[in-house]
Parts: sequence; structure tokens; C-alpha cells
Amino acid sequence: MNFLNSAILLGLAATALPLLIHLFTRSKSKTILFGSLRFLKELQQQKIRNIKLRQILLLILRTLIILLLVLAFARPTLRSSLGNDSTAKTSAVIVLDNSYSMATLSEGEMLFQTAQQKAVELVEAMRPGDEIYLLTSTDTSKQLSQRAFHDFSALRQQIERTNLDYHTTNLTAALACAHTRLRGSFNINKEIYLISDLQAVAFGPDTLKFTGDQTRAYALPVSAAKIANLSIEQIKFATSILERGKIAEVQAVINNRGNLPARNKLAQLFLNNARVAQTAANLDAGASVSVSFKFMLEKTGFMSGYVLLEDDDIVEDNRRYFSFVVPEQIKIAMAGMQPSDTSYPELALGLGSTGQTNYQIEKLSIEKLHYADLESFDAVVLSNVPAFDAAVAEKLKSYVQAGGGILLALGKDVDLRAYNENLNRILELPKFLEAIGSMNENGPSFGLGKNDLTHPIFAGIFESTQGNFASPQFRFAIKTQDRSNIDKIIEYIDGSPFLFEAKRGQGVVLVMTTGFAGQLTDLAHRTIFAPLISRCIGYLATQSKNIVEEHLIGQELRFRLPADALGKPLEMSRPDEKSDRLQPEVTGNGSWAYYANTDVPGVFRLLADGRLLAQWAVNVDAKESDLTMLPESELETKYAVSLLERTENLQSAIYSQRFGKELWKYFAVTALILLIVEMLMYREKGEEGVEAQPSKVA
Repeated sequence: MNFLNSAILLGLAATALPLLIHLFTRSKSKTILFGSLRFLKELQQQKIRNIKLRQILLLILRTLIILLLVLAFARPTLRSSLGNDSTAKTSAVIVLDNSYSMATLSEGEMLFQTAQQKAVELVEAMRPGDEIYLLTSTDTSKQLSQRAFHDFSALRQQIERTNLDYHTTNLTAALACAHTRLRGSFNINKEIYLISDLQAVAFGPDTLKFTGDQTRAYALPVSAAKIANLSIEQIKFATSILERGKIAEVQAVINNRGNLPARNKLAQLFLNNARVAQTAANLDAGASVSVSFKFMLEKTGFMSGYVLLEDDDIVEDNRRYFSFVVPEQIKIAMAGMQPSDTSYPELALGLGSTGQTNYQIEKLSIEKLHYADLESFDAVVLSNVPAFDAAVAEKLKSYVQAGGGILLALGKDVDLRAYNENLNRILELPKFLEAIGSMNENGPSFGLGKNDLTHPIFAGIFESTQGNFASPQFRFAIKTQDRSNIDKIIEYIDGSPFLFEAKRGQGVVLVMTTGFAGQLTDLAHRTIFAPLISRCIGYLATQSKNIVEEHLIGQELRFRLPADALGKPLEMSRPDEKSDRLQPEVTGNGSWAYYANTDVPGVFRLLADGRLLAQWAVNVDAKESDLTMLPESELETKYAVSLLERTENLQSAIYSQRFGKELWKYFAVTALILLIVEMLMYREKGEEGVEAQPSKVA
């Protein structure tokens, strides 16, 4: 047993007072007159025995009462397993959860404000000479986490200045960092206090084990009983090819992360800060729904937008940003064996799907592919190129993986063996097996079979015919090996692919297993040809740019600088209306701009001398909206953290954990019970001794 107020134990000397009073205040015998000596001895012995027994019991009760009261004021405790001394100094780490989930409103107050109050109470429970570290759960690398506070007033001010952070919280890393901070401390008491909503998603899968570590970790949970919270988990384009004057569709996935149902909650779509569409959502607790917004694309160039939900208990996850590009003019590189190999697609693109020329075409010789700057083109058309060496194939692979699009049309001059050894192997395309059909104009021909009309290149072409169109005839094609890593878009009548898609990195390769020459097929003379080519090119040029890529808070942004941006001042325009200057990094793969300070949600824009080069939508991590708490059993077994007893007196709870369980209440109650017993016994008559005397006879 340990005593938190051991100086009071000097009062145990007062237990001698009842004995001294008993010895020096004994009552004198009274003379009782009586007329007969009958039964005198029997009465005397019985009375004296009762009086002495009562006096001894009163003496014991009074001594125990004083003893118990003194012990109660000395604050006895059951000694903790570490046996800490009440006079020992303490090194403590306060881990304050400042992730955006702590912005949850509970009875009009954010959980983070409650957490700050608890942190201040912890500071007030410390004693002079103790040292305290303050860590935030979102970033343990800050200089703040390396500083030990001995001035508690400065620490309280720092706690009050700590703000919520949009970064994803990692409580496992924060606990590990806290253990590291205390490892070098020479103080006997080593304690960690985790003040958090204890989200299960905030803990990593690994178990924390610290061999020989005498540090004790406690959790002070803060939570809300009823939570109304809708969050936007994802935004994606349902329209793959974006063109000015056309309808585009955006889909947003909304989850109900609260424990209350949501009815008729408004969801709005904003494009370039103007509201263009809205809808309503109904979700039960834990449910998810996808809502769609359609809007007209009225401009070209870089565009951005966001989906906005009504305010609820967590507003930080009610807005999600996205960005995309509507090309003003698509730059295309074309290369072929003969002029006729590129003339037909060039003619088709000249007509365009809208009767306007939206394309800028540059013809390349096969030799020029070795040193051409493919990054400057939105799409590359390779028609009837006989072969590709390994160097060109690697160049095409880099182009596709970086987001470029290639339309590969085969023809009568292709070398199947050279293709399979270089281009197909490097781009992981299926092997080309053999030529089928005959180029004889009088020979047999074959048509098309099934079409995947759900593919984006067919969107808007077949609304009226529902896919029924006159099939072109083919006299020559390349049979292709079946592979699982390609998607068949159009098949021949025998099931082999005429047009298939292979996604590689951020880009796409579309392969036509025949050529455009008239002796191979009459495809170029069919009405389907022009819209098919223009849709393929539009898909290749825009699909990678309009993927709503998940850029989360804290992730680095990178962009390969074009040649015309080199040497010009670069800056990153931030959503908070600030800007940062950038210095490009030159590598063997070109000049790159890197930016890692993505600490707020919104649209980041990279500018070169005021010209917009690229933009990114950066959002909060949607998993922070999952407020499911980690079970107490896992908290203790996997992370060695115990829940601190919920009490209004935090200081008492801390001392109880540090030095043991206080027993003063039990001593005080026992003393009160004994005091009542003593009062009842004292009130009985005959407490004083009686000494019988013989009567005098007249």
C-alpha cells in the first residue's frame, strides 16, 4: 500500500488519546444505600463485568475511528504494478487527435474542442518538475513533437493554438513516436495520453510491442452519441469523350457515415464556381448511393468543379473537387508506310463528327519516330508500319504509360514476327498469329460480328439505330491471340477482334487488325468510318486527362514540363489563394515540377509565366469519415492502451492509475459507521462503574 499524502500519517499519534482519556478519567465508585446484603456479590460481579466490556469496546471504537480518519486523509492506495513513488517525476506525451473527423459536432461543440479541454486538464494534473511532449496525430514529424515542455502555461497556449488538419490520421504511428520520445527519459513515471475519437481506420494493422518498455498508455475517448453525416466518397465521369457543345455526365458516390437516416438531402454540382445541376438523396444509416449530374460543356480548356452536400455534423467531407480538360484542338501525329495509309483517317478527321475541323495533324515518317517528341501530341496514329525496333517500342510504351493514346492499324506490309518480338512484347499486347482472308478483289470476304455498344467510343453514335448499321466487308485481317488483358470492342463474324483496347499505365492503345487500303476492306467507304475514327481519336486524346484521379491531402503532385515551359518562372497556385514558387528538376527523362505541400483541399494549378500548364483536384481522404470506434479489447491487446476511467476529476483518475487505486473513501465510510456505533453504545445507561457499599443501620 502507498500513501499519496504520507505527512498526515504523523496524526496516527492521536490514536493514543482515547487510551489516555480512559486511564485518567475513570469514574469514582458511588455509595448505594440498601437494606439487605442478599445477592450483593452476584450483582456486583455481573455489573462490573458489563461495564468493563463496554468501556473496552468504546476504547477500541474510538481508537479505530481516529486511526481510520488519519489514514483516509493520508490517501492510501493499492500500489501499482510498477510501484511508482508518489514523489517521482513524470515524463508524459499527450497525443492530440487533430484529424478532420474530430470536427464532429456534439451538442453544439466540436469533439476537437472537447479534446483540447481534456488536454489542458491533463497539463493541470501534472506537477512542477514533470516534462510533457505534445504530438498531433496527423503529423509526428513536426518540430513541435520533439520539444519537451516544462513551462505548463506555454504548453496550454500551444494546445489552444493547435488546429484541425486535413491529413489522414495514423494513431499507430503517433503511439510509436510517443514511445520513442519517452525511451530516453530518466524519469520513473512514463505515460502516454491519447485523446481521440479512436477511429478503427486510424489504427494500422500491425501490433505495437515494446520489449522492456515500462511506459503506460491511456486513452481518453471523445465521441458523439448521435451523428448526422453524409460524405462524398468518389467522383467519376460517366462521359469519356468531352467535347464543347455536348452533354457531359458526372457521378458522385455518397455514403451515410452517421447513425441517423438522411432524407431529401440536397446535392449540388458546381462547375467553375457556378451551380449547374442538383439532385436529392435519401440514405439510411450506413447506406451508399450514386447520384448523377448532367451539364452542357460550353467552353474548352482546363475546367474544375465540385459536388457539395448540405451541412451536417462534419462539414469537411461535404465537398469533393474534380478537374478535367475539354480540348480546343487535338494534336495528332500520323505515320504510315504509304501515303494512302494515313490519307483515309486524315480525311475522316477533317470531316469530324460535327462537320468542323477540331484536329491538328502532323505527318511523321517512320524514321522520324525515333526522335519525335511524342509528348507534344494528344494521340498517335500508326497505320501499316512494317516493324518497330526495341527503341521505338520503349518510346511508345513511355508515351502510353504517361497518358498518351495510340491507334494502331495493321496492314498488308506488317512483319508479324517483328511486331511480336518488339512492340507486342514491350506493350504487352497479344501475339499476332497469322493473316486471314485474301487481298484478291474477287476473293471471299467477311463482315463484323458482335459490338460492345457500352464502350465510350459508341456513345452518341447509335442512339437512333441502336447499333444496327451496314457492316463493312473485309478481305484481309490479322488473327490475334486471345488474351485476358485486352477488351474486345468490335469482333469479326468468327469472334476474333477487329478493334480491341489495351490500357497501359494512364494511357490506352486501340488496335485495328486490318488496314484502311481499299484492297483490304471497304471500311473507309462506309458511313460508320468517319464517326468511328473521330470517336477513337477523341477517346485516345481525352480519356487519360479526364480520369478523376484520386489526389489526396499530402500526396505529391508531379508534372513533366513541355519544352516551351523550360526557363520560365513556375508557380503553384493554391486553393487558399496563396502561391509557391517552384524550381524544376532535370532528370534523364526530362524536366519535372514537383509539389508536396498539398495540405488543403481544392484545385492546385501549375503556371509557367502565368500560362496554365496543369491542374489537380486534391481532396480529403474519405476513410476519415468512418467514425466506427476501435473495440476496447483490441485497443488493449494490440496497442497496449487502456481506457482511462471516465470521471469528472481527471487528476484523481491519473493519480489512481499512476500510484494505484485510492482507498480513502472506504476508510472514511468505515470511520463514519464506527462513529455511529460508538454514539449508540455511549447512550446506553450504566456506562460508569458501580461500586456497592454496605448500608448503615440506624
